[in-house]
Amino acid sequence: MTASELWWKGPSFLCETADRWPARLGFLKNFDKSEDRRTKCVVKNTQVKTMDEDCRLQSSRFSTSKKLLRITGYVLRFVANLKRRSGHEHQKTSSASSVPPLDPSEVKTAEVFWIKQAQSEFEPERQQLITRRENSSQIKLKDSSIRRLSPFIDEDGIIRVGGRMQRSDLPFEAKHPALLPKRHDVTRLIVGQTHKDGDHEMGVEHTVSQLRQQFWIVAARETVKRAIRTCPECVRRRSPPVVQKMGSKLQCHVQPTYPAFKHITVDFAGPFETRQGRGKTRQNRYLCLFYCLHTKAIHLEMAYGLDTDSFLRAFMRFIARRGKPSHVTSDNATNFVGADREIRRLLRQLEEDEIQDKTAHLYIKWQFIPPGAPHFNGGCEAMVKFAKTALRKTLQSADLTDEELQTAFCRAEALLNTRPITVVSSDPSDDPPLTSAS
Repeated sequence: MTASELWWKGPSFLCETADRWPARLGFLKNFDKSEDRRTKCVVKNTQVKTMDEDCRLQSSRFSTSKKLLRITGYVLRFVANLKRRSGHEHQKTSSASSVPPLDPSEVKTAEVFWIKQAQSEFEPERQQLITRRENSSQIKLKDSSIRRLSPFIDEDGIIRVGGRMQRSDLPFEAKHPALLPKRHDVTRLIVGQTHKDGDHEMGVEHTVSQLRQQFWIVAARETVKRAIRTCPECVRRRSPPVVQKMGSKLQCHVQPTYPAFKHITVDFAGPFETRQGRGKTRQNRYLCLFYCLHTKAIHLEMAYGLDTDSFLRAFMRFIARRGKPSHVTSDNATNFVGADREIRRLLRQLEEDEIQDKTAHLYIKWQFIPPGAPHFNGGCEAMVKFAKTALRKTLQSADLTDEELQTAFCRAEALLNTRPITVVSSDPSDDPPLTSAS
């Protein structure tokens, strides 16, 4: 390129006058073919994009028929507006924030559209019905599952069921329901919406009866059964409650050599309000229940408070009468029975470390269950319920003193300890049932 005279000086005709220049078409002929020349190429790329079926409105993408009809109604309204604009028919349009709701006619148009889509499975029957209507001939539907229904096509192009109810006062849709296939997505949505409108309480026959007021589904009972069987809400309602798996029994439950009240659990109940005399403030008293894990016997003591000292005094009275236990299980200090705010405040005063420290010289192993887990002490919780039931029926609304309340506790203890812990035999020759007091 650097040795080319044409590059540095240009063509020789440029030094002459313009009238002696060669013609424009012969300009390229004067170039040497051996010289380097660049050719400019123009490439046009055309991309053809086909519309996929998945981009269209599909009934399989919807969960309810109401949503399907509503969205279809808005789409059909949009298409109608485009047609009016293309035909130079100007119409005042509202802003996107104030779109008017659908009227019943638009919903009905959307319903007719989807019924026709569902009835596309009956296209051979539709062609035969159209031919029979045009030729006024008696062409029978051959090899069709709907021929016994005497179908016909109404003015909207919907295949409807015939029958003998033309002269009845029923609505037209009830006399001649629209025909629907059994496995179409539109049919699934309609059946599901009818089942949902009945609050998932209608059975198969009731659902079929409601559907027949407007639609005739081929193999309707099979379709309705499938819809009810796969309904998530019905599956949840039919599911049986989960049965809690019981843990292994404690050692004290399976060892027959332990004496009574050797392994115990402790729990509180109350409060029980008692009078203290004329002019004195009423006081709250509490039930302290000791439950034997081996013999299922109980011992009731009256505690004068929920502080540590009151509980320890009740515990010492228990030891004096029943003997010293070796293992004690109780609720966590912040998890005793009680709903009152005052009870919860007093319960927090029970110090676990102080109780363990003051009972260490008795060689008692004390164990507290985890907070928020009363099922760890389920046997004692059940006895608390039975004791409160017995006291409620005995005391009712009586106004008691401390002495009378202690007497009521003793009577409830005697009553609960006489309950049978074995099966009562119907044979008179058998021994009496075993009780905690025997």
